[in-house]
Amino acid sequence: ANVANGRVEKVAADISQLRAAARQIASYLKDNHKKAFAHEGILRLSGNQNDRIRLYNEITQSPEKTQLPALDKSIDAVLVAALFKEVYRDMNLFGSTEELKMAFEQIAEGLQGLDKEKQKQEIITSLQALIDKLGPEEKEDLRAYLEILVLVQQQESTNLMGFKNLAIVAGPNLMIDKETSLEEQVQKTPMINN
Repeated sequence: ANVANGRVEKVAADISQLRAAARQIASYLKDNHKKAFAHEGILRLSGNQNDRIRLYNEITQSPEKTQLPALDKSIDAVLVAALFKEVYRDMNLFGSTEELKMAFEQIAEGLQGLDKEKQKQEIITSLQALIDKLGPEEKEDLRAYLEILVLVQQQESTNLMGFKNLAIVAGPNLMIDKETSLEEQVQKTPMINN
């Protein structure tokens, strides 16, 4: 791994490497979900950046050879969960943030003047149309991501990660592309979570 000023640098990975890593991590988290998601604030915390990037580099370059932590300690569970989010963010399933912003603005315009029930139906229909634009592999990637979120939510009594908290931490990872600066991410997060 590249190290600059004591910080581990990310090695670039293409979509096939990211997809293989995401599937490896998702499978591991599913198999170990009781240990992985029992910790308060799981998916909100990111763990040690150098450790996470080192593991990111290892799993994106050779996922089949990467040994993930045993998850016996909270620090390991936080690290693997943060790695999962980071790999998915870098996959950029929905394309550019600007395209998504336009889609969400169109949805918002279509909701004006509708009662709550019709708004809910319009949102569901619009989101389904957005998902329908994904290719088969991207749909499978999204399904795997959502399965993990459901497993996290099922342990809400211990991890305090209900649907609202999951939307806050998971939405931006799916819908903000990896090229977006930290400042832009902070600005765009409310638009995605609303």
